[in-house]
Amino acid sequence: MIVIMVRFQIQRQQNNYYQVIVSGHSGFKAKGQDIVCSAVSAVVFGTLNALDRQCQDSISISVKDDIIIKVLEVQAVNQIVLNTMVYQLQTIAEQYPQNIEIKEI
Repeated sequence: MIVIMVRFQIQRQQNNYYQVIVSGHSGFKAKGQDIVCSAVSAVVFGTLNALDRQCQDSISISVKDDIIIKVLEVQAVNQIVLNTMVYQLQTIAEQYPQNIEIKEI
């Protein structure tokens, strides 16, 4: 059996985020009808937009097969934005634990 889910790998040290990797698809419903993926996408892309506008010099964003957010320089604003994203994703994961995995590496 193949397990399909959205995976978040979070690298954090001393309460500072250094990297977040987003991959996968929730598998809750068919593509285009998946409310879990829609919720996750809204949170992640809202975060990317905020980071791009507020933290251009302190972060690196790669959007290919996976989404990779790297913190180049820890600043209060990029930490607040990333922390907010994680809280929102944890809220979604509580409702859909079979479809979202959040793991600190």
